Amino acid sequence: MKPLILAAFLLCAPLAFAQSQVPSVSLGWSIDTTASPTREIVATVTDYLRLPSPGRTPTDVWAADEQGQGNDAYDPTAWFVYIGYPATIVQITPTWEATEAYVVKILYANADSAGIVRPIALQRFYASEEDGRWVLRSALPILTRDWLTVDVGRITYHRAPGASFDSVRAQRAARFVDSVAAFVGVPPPVRLEYYLTESVDEMYRIVGLDWFVQQSGPGTGRGARTLGNRTILCGNPEFGEAYVHEIAHLVLLPTKGPTGPHRLIVEGAATWFGGSTGHSLDELLTEIVAFQEKNPEFRFEDLNGGVLPDREGERLWNGTGALVVDAVYRKGGQRALRSLLAVGPTDDDLRRRLRELLGEKTADFDAWWRSEARETLTIHSHAR
Repeated sequence: MKPLILAAFLLCAPLAFAQSQVPSVSLGWSIDTTASPTREIVATVTDYLRLPSPGRTPTDVWAADEQGQGNDAYDPTAWFVYIGYPATIVQITPTWEATEAYVVKILYANADSAGIVRPIALQRFYASEEDGRWVLRSALPILTRDWLTVDVGRITYHRAPGASFDSVRAQRAARFVDSVAAFVGVPPPVRLEYYLTESVDEMYRIVGLDWFVQQSGPGTGRGARTLGNRTILCGNPEFGEAYVHEIAHLVLLPTKGPTGPHRLIVEGAATWFGGSTGHSLDELLTEIVAFQEKNPEFRFEDLNGGVLPDREGERLWNGTGALVVDAVYRKGGQRALRSLLAVGPTDDDLRRRLRELLGEKTADFDAWWRSEARETLTIHSHAR
């Protein structure tokens, strides 16, 4: 049996952006570089944003103690804003709590030839003078410095003063960490840092995004996100301490192959262990089969191309990934599961691995997708 399947937990899928260099850095109308320390802070920020990979490239313009924490991005906003959008430094003001420190705000936005501006984020840094030079610091440790911490198993929870804490859910999450690790045969993470917030807005703000573009409409505004290899941000108090889909992502990191994971399998495995968008695997399979019957001409390639509305496409995508994981595990057990989790990032990588693990019937993946969804749903229904 699968370990501690907590299927009724919501997934907020991360935006699938690849990091790239910041193409340009400009100054907003309120930035006056004729006076200190604005001039020096602008130079520091500009040097930082011109790095090949801001947030990952070692540099003397970022605080050294934050670069040595073992995460693969010392700037937590690197996961969100360094995706090829121009940067505009719009504000540099004293913190007032400590006049030697300054808040730096940067707007990321594109504009087209018609003058339509498409902003994605308003980023916050802190700048302070250390040993005669200005260096940058992340907002996360500063904005959460008075938060309370609770250690439960391998998870350290961080919560704002006065916020509630559900120790039962926390214990469940701690057991889930060890259970998933044992199930796939990998060492459990030494420590996970888990930040509890009341909304996605607050979740983004504590890492240094005063504003970040989100999906709009019903069901949005809450979710969770992983950062690097040890940090979880939870912006959904309904699931709070046990947002197990995101926990699964970090526990499964040691199974990743040398060329990187395939995104269908990454989301599928987390869904198989921890559910997705508030649904269990059985519920997702029911939705997939109903969708297939209603749309007989729809092919998996269409889903892969992102032609469906965000929420519907997300559920079908994650459910399909979990379907693949389930089929592989039922046929080959832990060894086959580990082989699948280590697959490379391209669709060709995945097709080859599925033929090895499931046989030639997966050569026509669209036909397999339809038949396997119905068969697996029947198997699960009989097992209940």
